[in-house]
Amino acid sequence: MRRWWFITVCVLLPLAGARADQPREPAWLTTSVGDGSVFRAGKSRLAGLEYRWPENLGGFHPKVLFARSTQATNYLQIGLLYNWDVWQPLRLTLSSGPGLYQRNHASRNLNFWLQFYSALEVSVRLPRNQRIGLSFGHISDASIRRPNPGAEILSVTYSVPLYRH
Repeated sequence: MRRWWFITVCVLLPLAGARADQPREPAWLTTSVGDGSVFRAGKSRLAGLEYRWPENLGGFHPKVLFARSTQATNYLQIGLLYNWDVWQPLRLTLSSGPGLYQRNHASRNLNFWLQFYSALEVSVRLPRNQRIGLSFGHISDASIRRPNPGAEILSVTYSVPLYRH
């Protein structure tokens, strides 16, 4: 039942907020640094690089994310995101998708190679249309295997628009 609320939010909210007079979004290059052990003991710092395609699919943006931790774990995700411009400089971004997880002998074991990462990002616009934000996300295998330890990730993001001239 808990999974259905997420599907409902991802499908219905974009339809409610869609407006024809909004300009088309550019592609974005987003970097992130964060903590992958938010609610657990231990330290696991993360760095990520994400490419967000221009708006497509009724307001959704396809994206690809590569992240690496200080414990040498790798994560490669292909997913979707949606932006809500709440107030002129403030934006909420909801993203989710499946990805490939590689442990590489790290002490933390997420227990399966397929992991789903979902995140909520709050960002503000900077000069030259760049954005800086704070992202909170959860990664887990959606109970495909037991145990399903998952992890929470808190990151600072920096996004640069990629315009075509």
